[in-house]
Amino acid sequence: MRWILVLLSAVLGGILVGLAMYFLDKVGFYLIILMPILAGGIVGVATYLPVVRQSVPTLPLIVFAVIGGLIAIGIYWYGQYNDYNEQLIGLVQEQDSTATREDALALIETFQRTEYGSTGFQAFLADYAETGFSINRVARSSGLEIQGGMAYAFWGFEALVLIGMAIVGVVRRGQSSITKRLGTQAA
Repeated sequence: MRWILVLLSAVLGGILVGLAMYFLDKVGFYLIILMPILAGGIVGVATYLPVVRQSVPTLPLIVFAVIGGLIAIGIYWYGQYNDYNEQLIGLVQEQDSTATREDALALIETFQRTEYGSTGFQAFLADYAETGFSINRVARSSGLEIQGGMAYAFWGFEALVLIGMAIVGVVRRGQSSITKRLGTQAA
């Protein structure tokens, strides 16, 4: 029963963290690297929260933390993908007021297949990577432009940071419980 609670806690933590990352990014408050570190830490805490005072093996907690981290990343990117589609549909309908949602989606799919050789999420990532994004300080108008393969590498790095921090969270929990047990045995 406790493993089901741990899994549910990790999944719920991943969902909430993914939603929080998405909404913070949507309002323009996404601090690179810091957000995945914080998000991973929260997923790690959510993973071990149901068993905080129990002696449990660390390996299953690591697996659940990875699941929670992947869910957080998936929720975040699903939100980005959904926004992308809504923006494109809005642009198509703005250009042609008679276009229905289905017409706009068909046109977008044709464009994506022509430009990127695929449709859906894969085409979204290709378009986003091609367009790129900028990393800059709040006080400065110019910054580092990241495009193409570097964008994919950056996204992968952020995902690894998030999952890594979730793992660190549960491993540190395991170490602190071991330290507590050793301290009580020595006394």
